[in-house]
Amino acid sequence: MTTATATPAPAERTDTAGRAGIRRLWPRRNPWRHPWFLEGFTWLYLLWSLVPVAIAVLFSFNNGQSQSVWQGFSWRWYFADPVNSVLHDPNLHAAVIQTLRLAVYVTLITVPLGVAFALGINRWRGYTASAANFAMILSFVIPELIFGVAMFFLMSFFQDKNKFPSISLDDGIYL
Repeated sequence: MTTATATPAPAERTDTAGRAGIRRLWPRRNPWRHPWFLEGFTWLYLLWSLVPVAIAVLFSFNNGQSQSVWQGFSWRWYFADPVNSVLHDPNLHAAVIQTLRLAVYVTLITVPLGVAFALGINRWRGYTASAANFAMILSFVIPELIFGVAMFFLMSFFQDKNKFPSISLDDGIYL
């Protein structure tokens, strides 16, 4: 009796070798690795968003009336000025109280609704869930679209009149 060993056909060998070559070209990456680019981009976006707010808060403690030139630290606009400070002007004081009251009410209403909506969207499957998710995302996008279209029409209006607005940090927009 003779023993015969089965050897694969040459076509099969080249096929597996071809697949191994393709696999070698694809980088093997761990899908659970740390997303450095995403994290860096997120931090840049947060800095880009929060630095103007921090500058506005810093300039609220400015000694002078300028909003672009630092003239020293002062509590003038909050406590020190007997006429124009938030503490002594009844209209400003009422506005601050109303703003804080409104902030508390909005927080008490929107946080539970947002958490419930997020949990519901996470657990809900199907076409209606996709439509609800689309409506939620659309509510974030529409204000930016409206603002962009409004700016387009505004700049088109100024271009037709050969008149462009000049913007000054101290005084606002002049036409």
